[in-house]
Amino acid sequence: MGHGRRVTVALLVVVGAALVPAEVPAATLSVDFESGPAIGTPIEDEYLASAFTFWQRSDPGFRPYRRVAGVPTHSGLVAADIGPSHCYPGEEDDPVACEFPVPGTEARLTHTARAVTVYAGLFSASNGPVSATLTAYAQTTPWRVRRRSPSVLASPRRSR
Repeated sequence: MGHGRRVTVALLVVVGAALVPAEVPAATLSVDFESGPAIGTPIEDEYLASAFTFWQRSDPGFRPYRRVAGVPTHSGLVAADIGPSHCYPGEEDDPVACEFPVPGTEARLTHTARAVTVYAGLFSASNGPVSATLTAYAQTTPWRVRRRSPSVLASPRRSR
């Protein structure tokens, strides 16, 4: 796959986590990206107070950038873009690290989640199949995989 044929995978995401704080019964919380930082800027801790979720530039992958999707998403018209177009200089200081970027993101939860649901899609058609996998890690030393979802195929949503 050449440089010009990179696939932009985007999170059309609702992190619907049933979070379990120690003192509060489980609640379903959502990050729907309809509100947050300005369109086109990275998301960091804007959902920390409301959904116990944040992103860091230093983590693997890209922080999500709010983007108007152009078609309705699961929760509205705004989605989180984790595509490689944000690699340099937004996510990497060295442009060489962005020669063959792989779209992805790593969100951190400050409370234990019983479940996390992610709605993902593409902003445009790809040249071939695209899959996505959700992996949960336990905060241990070293970090270890707790659960991994089966890979699912993603395809662009068509407006009607």
